[in-house]
Amino acid sequence: MAVVRIVFVNVELPRPQGAASSRLAAAMLPALASLGVDVTCIASHEESDGSVEQACAHAESSGYELIPVPLHLAESRAQRLHASLRRPRSELARSRALCRAVEEAIRPAYDVLHLGDLYLAWAFADTPRTVLYVQNLDVIDGGNAGATMRERLERVQSRRAAHVLFTRTERIIAMTDRISHEVLRWRPGVRSPVAGPAFDASSYEGGPADAPVVGVIGSMFWQPSRAAADRVLRSLWSPIRAAVPDARLLVAGYDSERFLGHHFPLDGAELLGTVADASDLFGRSAVLLYPPPRATGVKVKVLESLACGVPVVTNDQGGEGLPDGAPVSFAETDDELVAATVGLLRDPAARRARATEGRRFVAAAFAPHVGAQRLLAAYEELGLR
Repeated sequence: MAVVRIVFVNVELPRPQGAASSRLAAAMLPALASLGVDVTCIASHEESDGSVEQACAHAESSGYELIPVPLHLAESRAQRLHASLRRPRSELARSRALCRAVEEAIRPAYDVLHLGDLYLAWAFADTPRTVLYVQNLDVIDGGNAGATMRERLERVQSRRAAHVLFTRTERIIAMTDRISHEVLRWRPGVRSPVAGPAFDASSYEGGPADAPVVGVIGSMFWQPSRAAADRVLRSLWSPIRAAVPDARLLVAGYDSERFLGHHFPLDGAELLGTVADASDLFGRSAVLLYPPPRATGVKVKVLESLACGVPVVTNDQGGEGLPDGAPVSFAETDDELVAATVGLLRDPAARRARATEGRRFVAAAFAPHVGAQRLLAAYEELGLR
């Protein structure tokens, strides 16, 4: 018998206007519902009432049930520190409201309890028919170069948690082949099936800007995006500007002023700060330049850029999870990244051709119904029927 009821547990509200993982969930859940699956999403969150209203409206119009659960911990700072020392990153497991909501949701018959975040396994790894879906591995993302002391401590805590949770969780699905291979380090001999994300490209429009504008965007509190932007500003922009004197650079994203403000003023560059929507940057860009260091998972900014018709120059880390033949310029060294970017800036016809290829590619390879079918196939591979 096929999977007929899934209880999703997320750490963000599924919203097409939300952060990266919110957008992926907002594409996957309606696609599953359209295939006849009964979907209940329980979202632990710390978002505004307006965001909750948006998420609930999206769920109602898309055919799945959404149960928003605000994250409130009734504990002192000392109690929280003590609990985290014993079980790192276990805040979600200590949310009584979240645990109660999940218990009530799975009381009727269900086929899969889907955990969208590694640290949810502290609470639900032992629940029958649980699957942990790993979208990225913060234990290896970024590395120590350029990391703050807090980020280094968090990585140590994440490593402690991963050691316990990956060995404790029976069923794991990975977003990419690389993540599946990394999980093998904690679970030798046990392969995790791979199911790439669902992405709704239909709401994106535009195309590469006529002017030679390089775009850089990311949530700069995430070290890989911050390091990618820092590399562009320190090492890549000057030679690009020298080769294309009328080129401009736009930098945007959450916390970009905080982490990147010290680079400015910079000749030919503008720091936009937080933008309401990524399309605000892509609509003004001719090329997206994104060369992160170690960074696991499919990068939503790359998918969004392709969906907007903006050519992408990235490295192997930035293009993780893209199928073979993706219309993306891959480069690793500074000289290669500069050459690929300059080549596109100098050739408007090539940008237009790449824009058409990119839209077609992302709409086909990551279509919501394709992502939903991949996920259902992974459930079946794990014996959840």
